Amino acid sequence: SVSAALFAAPAVPGSAASALGQGAAIASPVPGPQWPELVLVQFAQHARFGGRGFAAVSDDQGDTFVSWTNFGKKGGVFLCTLRTGSSNCLNGTQVSTSTEPSPAPGTDIYLLAGHRTVRVLWFDDSDRGASVQEATATPGGVPSAGHTLEPGSSAGALMDARVGPGGHLWTLTSNGDGAQVRLAKDGVVVAGPAVPWAVGYAQLAFAGGTAVIAVQKAGSLSSPVDYA
Repeated sequence: SVSAALFAAPAVPGSAASALGQGAAIASPVPGPQWPELVLVQFAQHARFGGRGFAAVSDDQGDTFVSWTNFGKKGGVFLCTLRTGSSNCLNGTQVSTSTEPSPAPGTDIYLLAGHRTVRVLWFDDSDRGASVQEATATPGGVPSAGHTLEPGSSAGALMDARVGPGGHLWTLTSNGDGAQVRLAKDGVVVAGPAVPWAVGYAQLAFAGGTAVIAVQKAGSLSSPVDYA
């Protein structure tokens, strides 16, 4: 499970970096304006979070956005904006809610930083159908209500989300058993590449204007990564 605390790592001086490179032991982290830890989720709640229930991203203005699942609550996600040197969420913790009927807790969260904005994407597996939800927020602002970006598969997953060439939003989703993956551009499916086995992990990148999907076999440490 993900640690219950978010650590804002300070810069490491050149001497310390050199010592690290030589394998020397460092007694403790170098103090800085953002040390020590900032606790967003109490330790007693840490079991609620898997690897896809927590996300963080920084923008070019120095703001850091942190989001985590609204687990056990009505669908949506929490969002916190951290200013450099701050130990509090700007304007408090904000909540984005899903527009899905009977929404499920948000999972598979991805944050995409823009210019003074952040896009929040998550997977909502509601009783009346699964979907990829999207909301936007300004630093410290309340996120817009989530809207359905694209339909999903029940028990499926949002495996990756990226901004590609031309500012288009690309998403990679899978069905419940990972036997199918689907690539979409701005919510419109463009490809469903065949996979040789159930996919446990996938990532999306771009080589020029070409989208590249890397996939890893579920439950395997020895199978090489495939790509399409």
